[in-house]
Amino acid sequence: MLPSWRNVMFWENSEMSEKRRFHLGQLTALSMAPSALIPMAADAGYDAVGIRLAPSTPGGTFYTLPPGSAALREVRQIIAATGTTVHEIECILIDEAFDVQGLSSIIEAAGELGARSLLITCIDGDHSRVVDSLCSLCEVIAPYRLTADLEFVPTRGVANARDALKIVRATGMANAGILIDAIHVARTDSPLEDIGAIPHAMINYWQICDAPAEMPATPEGILYAGRNERLLPGEGALDLVGLASLMPQAAAVSVEIPTITRAHVDKKDWVRIALDRSKALLARLDADAEARIPSDCGRS
Repeated sequence: MLPSWRNVMFWENSEMSEKRRFHLGQLTALSMAPSALIPMAADAGYDAVGIRLAPSTPGGTFYTLPPGSAALREVRQIIAATGTTVHEIECILIDEAFDVQGLSSIIEAAGELGARSLLITCIDGDHSRVVDSLCSLCEVIAPYRLTADLEFVPTRGVANARDALKIVRATGMANAGILIDAIHVARTDSPLEDIGAIPHAMINYWQICDAPAEMPATPEGILYAGRNERLLPGEGALDLVGLASLMPQAAAVSVEIPTITRAHVDKKDWVRIALDRSKALLARLDADAEARIPSDCGRS
């Protein structure tokens, strides 16, 4: 049975408030279990969190919340107490042997948590097969009002925005979307022109961070930097203003800024700083946009 307490229908983006929603990506505080992550995010001022219920790589960190379990009920109680919701569930991996039936526990948990999105990453290079896999997933999660948001990653099976758009279009599914990560835009063959070609209806949320201008020389270096060493918005060389200007106002902003170099900074302080810097950058963008609107716009 689907949870009756759900009240979010995420693909109704056009009807959402224009106020940006910010959520704390699990990767920013990967060592924090959901029961600790949610209160920390609430205290810092986030609207929502992402929770990693499956690893992004074999042996990677993730947290188990079986449907109907005491652990999941505890997390739901924390959600109710803090008012901080769950935005995304990570990471659904599409590989050559993808079987949506094996994801039933995660999908049910996502429904019980009131999540909006499943983060999809792909290591299958056969894009026609990826389309079929994504279609089967979208069909199963549609009753839960979940979107399946495909992330393009330079070292994986869907390596740029153009390929992600082709795949999502080919599914023909209303709840298939594209997840845009600022660092992957810069590290893949994905110029802003390609990002601008993605229909807003396909962009349910995007990930903000910064990075140096110089890209790591090896695939291993790219992976390491993406998972462990990102910069706060404004510290690096990414065109975050250009990217943000292409994002729909209703799309949620995931603050995903992991760091090992600054591991000495208290996690509570780090997630608050990351949010403040992200909000500050986007506030400047909004102020610039408002300044360009003629003062007599809309007057009769």
